[in-house]
Amino acid sequence: MMSEDAGQMLVMYDDPSDQRSLSLDETSSTQESPDEARLSLETTADSVPYIGQRFATHDAAYEFYSEYAKRCGFSIRRHRTEGKDGVGKGLTRRYFVCHRAGNTPVKTLNDSKPQRNRKSSRCGCQAYLRISKVTDLGPAEWRVTGFVNHHNHELLEPNQVRFLPAYRTISDADKNRILMFAKTGISVQQMMRLMELEKCVEPGYLPFTEKDVRNLLQSFRKSDQEDESIDLLRMCRNNKDKDPNFKFEYTLDSNNRLDNIAWSYASSVQSYEIYGDAVVFDTTHRLTVFDMPLGIWVGVNNYGMPCFFGCVLLREENSRSFSWALKVAVAVDFKDQAAEQQTMQQNLQNICLKTGAPMESHAASVLTPFAFSKLQEQLVLAAHYASFQMDDGFLVRHHTKLEGGRKVYWVPREGIISCSCHQFEFSGILCRHALRVLSTGNCFQIPDRYLPLRWRRISTSPAKLHQSSSSDHMERIQLFQSMVSTLVTESAKSKERLDIATEQVSILLSRIREQPVASQGARDISPIHRNL
Repeated sequence: MMSEDAGQMLVMYDDPSDQRSLSLDETSSTQESPDEARLSLETTADSVPYIGQRFATHDAAYEFYSEYAKRCGFSIRRHRTEGKDGVGKGLTRRYFVCHRAGNTPVKTLNDSKPQRNRKSSRCGCQAYLRISKVTDLGPAEWRVTGFVNHHNHELLEPNQVRFLPAYRTISDADKNRILMFAKTGISVQQMMRLMELEKCVEPGYLPFTEKDVRNLLQSFRKSDQEDESIDLLRMCRNNKDKDPNFKFEYTLDSNNRLDNIAWSYASSVQSYEIYGDAVVFDTTHRLTVFDMPLGIWVGVNNYGMPCFFGCVLLREENSRSFSWALKVAVAVDFKDQAAEQQTMQQNLQNICLKTGAPMESHAASVLTPFAFSKLQEQLVLAAHYASFQMDDGFLVRHHTKLEGGRKVYWVPREGIISCSCHQFEFSGILCRHALRVLSTGNCFQIPDRYLPLRWRRISTSPAKLHQSSSSDHMERIQLFQSMVSTLVTESAKSKERLDIATEQVSILLSRIREQPVASQGARDISPIHRNL
């Protein structure tokens, strides 16, 4: 046993509340009673702490007692340390206690801060293990000098003890994996399920819980969020240096932290000018690494393909943040080869006329296949409706109905037509009622204003869209595309037709290649048409 020097003992508590609520009697605990040494049937004699047991370090003693506690249904914590006053004396005694030792410390109330009234698990349990440092018999070692195994509370079952905080640990490898998952944006539940599958454990049997993962991510955000925000701003500034038309805006909070940020590319702004008549602002996504809602402006281009008009990170989901996010409507350009390929396929697909009406042929030469298919549906349905002229317009209803219908107003001289169903105002596609009136009035072309720019085949910048020469050139290309599409359709109906078409197209292609290339015309052709 260690000798007692006359020097003053230094006593330190890991938790000050234990000093007044836990009394550890040194003399009464040097021997253990039969009741205190009683163990469950699952434990073996060599795994039970005993007086005189030796350990090379105090950490080894802690690990041993912790494993013992886990088998018995409780966990431990470091209680207090004792050392001798004077240089070089160091630590001489340590106490490890049950996690329910001590009593709840009294909290100082603060009206300015909300208080969490969590129920404490501490109940004044007296179970403990004391070890003392011995140096008189050679190398220093630690010996058990006190052990009490009496608990004033129920011990947990083996399937419950793993939920105690002391046994819920996340290894460094698991931490790195969790942080990698977080950067991909998946949820905590998905992270847990992935790691259960990787480790081949039953659901709920990982050495940590969802709460532990959320706490880890929260600590990661607090330590690294500022660096991540700085990196994001640096990326935006670098893009601005490379492309002067790149735009980004951001705000900082009172602590000089990133509050909101939005960024855009020039090509996306141009797309927004054409297709920004209908925009959806979606905030259902959240970037885990920043713990900020991700707002996306979503629209539809003239080929019916989704296009992203904007991207913004918001600190909070409140009216102030949304108000800031919805100001100018900045756009972000997502390069998507798959979407471009689908657009090309739509542009080259055959168009089949169903009604034979001049309006249908005219629309097919102007609209994209997607928009034309929507208009064609209405043209086919228009044949099932009857129109009746009235004093203030037309009444249009289905031929099987005797009552009801839609009111259509048409001013032929001004090329204005409107319907009470308001489909054109909603989708930019004329409804069956208006098309029926136009057909009844011997209108062979749809008025230009009802073939909106956003649904046309034109694919170029907004500035060029208003140049008459460019517009005329594009319309001629579109007409030619329609002719080629019809040529392919008709030629494929028989072998003889296909042979004639192949021969004539070869001759025509040779003649075209002999012609010089006009520089102006080449400049006006959009990238899509250059690939045709």
